[in-house]
Amino acid sequence: MADYYFDASAVVKKYVVEPGSQFVSHILDFESEHNVHMSDIGAVEVAAGLARRGRDGDGVLAEIQGAIREFHADFDIRWLAVPTTPRLLLNARNLAVKYFLRGYDAVHLAAACEAHRVLRRTRDAGLIFVSSDAALNAAALSEELQVVDPTRLVEPG
Repeated sequence: MADYYFDASAVVKKYVVEPGSQFVSHILDFESEHNVHMSDIGAVEVAAGLARRGRDGDGVLAEIQGAIREFHADFDIRWLAVPTTPRLLLNARNLAVKYFLRGYDAVHLAAACEAHRVLRRTRDAGLIFVSSDAALNAAALSEELQVVDPTRLVEPG
């Protein structure tokens, strides 16, 4: 059993088939016994990303709406939400400036760093940061997180 932190770019791969979907689905499977973390506001970003796909014609609207419902149900049951606190937002602002990150990316990195610190303190274990965003992954590595980009994994075909 491991602890994973997912940013929105990685979570979407569970609900829309694209490179990296098989790895993400395996980790997020309810039977996997892995702990999965994400910022509480990450749920907004995932829902918005899925909705954009429906609007932009990247998927059948009914399928996208079903994916959004499935994500909301999964999030409520499966995910360990990292709360967006004033301290986390301050850390996110600092990380955004330090690494030139977009806003939500900085929040994800701050949330992952916070979850990582808690895990180190309580269980002497860290977490694995999962994202398909190269700049965000580079920043996470600089913050000494272990990083996995699901699009760079070879999936059996």
